[in-house]
Amino acid sequence: MRSAADAYRGNLSLDRLVAELTENLKSASLVSITNVQVFGNLPANYRADRNVTFNVLIDGKRFKVGRAESSEKDGFSVSLHPKAEIAIDGSVSYGVAIEQHLRVKWNRYFGGSGSMALKDAFSDATGLLETIAIDLPISLDDKAGDLEEVTVAPSEGETLILNMQFLAEPLMALKNAPNCL
Repeated sequence: MRSAADAYRGNLSLDRLVAELTENLKSASLVSITNVQVFGNLPANYRADRNVTFNVLIDGKRFKVGRAESSEKDGFSVSLHPKAEIAIDGSVSYGVAIEQHLRVKWNRYFGGSGSMALKDAFSDATGLLETIAIDLPISLDDKAGDLEEVTVAPSEGETLILNMQFLAEPLMALKNAPNCL
């Protein structure tokens, strides 16, 4: 659409409309991640009725979730509202770092990460709001001493579900458009 509009730059009849459209299209280049939910359980050998602390990583930014209850049977569920903005024509990287709080032994750390192209994330081109469910494998990171040190990116392991909600703002109405019937 940008290239089609640029073809009419300098046209006496359309130049003001093209300038306004080009300006409006700048806001269409970003998509916001407005809600993230993580649910699942730790790998079977490490499950226990203990609290866990989460960090969710989105495009290199770390969002701290805090402590949550985790049960051996049902696992955990956390959610956050990161307000992260991503270029619509790019990709988004994501990950989780989890600390399992133990009473007697040292705490254990788990993690997983991945990425996806945003253009592949939307089910159709008209969607302004889309929730994507991502299978995210996690595994034990036995080298980590705290959440910031979790670096594992397993291709297999216990799979969490990471729901990410994307919001694209609608384009503003053009003010310089003639009233055509």
